[in-house]
Amino acid sequence: PNVIYVGTNRGMYKTADGGKSWQTINAGMEFITVFGIALEPKRSGVISAGTNKGVYRSTDEGKTWAYVEHGIERRRVHVFIRDPRNSELLYAGTQVGVFKSTDGGEHWIAARRGIEGYTVECLAFDAQGVLYAGTDRGLFKSPDGDSWQLVGSGLETALVTAVALNPKSGLIH
Repeated sequence: PNVIYVGTNRGMYKTADGGKSWQTINAGMEFITVFGIALEPKRSGVISAGTNKGVYRSTDEGKTWAYVEHGIERRRVHVFIRDPRNSELLYAGTQVGVFKSTDGGEHWIAARRGIEGYTVECLAFDAQGVLYAGTDRGLFKSPDGDSWQLVGSGLETALVTAVALNPKSGLIH
């Protein structure tokens, strides 16, 4: 692809030539580290960035950014994931659990029953639409995106930083 967005410890960057040259696209952002990026598949140019200071949103391909203050204020966002069955559903893993947006990232609500206060490092969907969260207290799953249950035993004291699911079988790897 020619257009690539990357998040760094110095904000957002964009290339339009496949990586030959990069430009900083931080207008409207504080000095931030970007941990997660979500592109809006149905609305060209709409980007959400999860940062150490919360969520920023751009509607002009990253030229300008606005801070999102609707339900997820000043939360460190480690990861974003879009529901593969509904592009308007976006989940954010933060230092206090999971937040959910039903409008593509403009407004957020807490979706952390069972993992409130846990740091969420990674998120993944299985083939049946079950959402998994790797946390600082193990691996959790949520069939509805709102309430969470611990997966098995043995990881309760582990910091789960990555999870991979077989898209065909749904097996956790």
